[in-house]
Amino acid sequence: MRPSTLPAALLAAGALAETKTTCASGLYIVVARGTGESSGTGAFGTIADDIADRVDGSIIEALDYPATFTDPLYNESEKDGVEEMQDVILDYHKACPNAKFAVLGYSQGGQVASDAFCGGQGGGFSELAPLSSDFVTSSFAAIILFGDPSHVANVTFDRGTSKNDGIFARDNVTFCEENYGDILRSFCDTGDVYCDDGDDSEVHGSYFNSYASDVVDFVVERYEKLDKSTTTSPSTTTASASSATSAASVTSASSATSATSVNSANSETSATSATSAASATSEASATASPSSDAGNAAPAMAPHLALVAAVPFVLAALDMVL
Repeated sequence: MRPSTLPAALLAAGALAETKTTCASGLYIVVARGTGESSGTGAFGTIADDIADRVDGSIIEALDYPATFTDPLYNESEKDGVEEMQDVILDYHKACPNAKFAVLGYSQGGQVASDAFCGGQGGGFSELAPLSSDFVTSSFAAIILFGDPSHVANVTFDRGTSKNDGIFARDNVTFCEENYGDILRSFCDTGDVYCDDGDDSEVHGSYFNSYASDVVDFVVERYEKLDKSTTTSPSTTTASASSATSAASVTSASSATSATSVNSANSETSATSATSAASATSEASATASPSSDAGNAAPAMAPHLALVAAVPFVLAALDMVL
């Protein structure tokens, strides 16, 4: 009898189809680490743990993206991070429609989160449209940024002592100001080399001591204010294998115009000035933090920031035939 390959193919197809996602009954907390931090939740991990301790049934997800200055270069790493963050969130929402989210982003991870929710700023960085505001306002407890290099001073969601724009300051904050004033908080203090364009390398790693308890209280408070009528008990559902399908599902259920209201086509000037600012601050650690190893390699890599705006930008389908 001729051996059949059909059973093996069916098993493989079944394995893909049966991918399961555990739906959090509390918060699904996505954490984007800073440049140079080891894979995982980085310095934000302790704050994420503290939030999860107070919100029963929470799940912490470390964003899987390069978080590098070089190999790949910072701007490519940031673009990868924005795409990954949106995909992770949309895929989880498709698998768990009643899920409640919180996002924590530090340094480059803060810029990743900023672009994911406010819209890509272009100029070499992400150009993706923001997530749907209807989806975000109905499903997100909080979005917290520490030391975001794309920080813009004196906007409604700013917290901290900074009065200056960051080295990669975004051109347009209108979308986030109009939609996320209640849930978005961007912390930046005077002297921070990256978010304040300052000259004190120690400030960039200080937020975890200065604002940890405030952030935990804020996220928990915002979670408790979310409409819990659609919240379900922990369960397992089939996850989508396609983030594009997830994105279409969310945006079709929300205001189509909100996802395109931010246009990042005018960011070249921002990127040029950002590059020169980055060169001037190249001796500082990108993620100096008492609880991570992020600062060790950053100073040596910092001069490569000058290449960010000059690098050309390069942009799987799985078919199974039984």
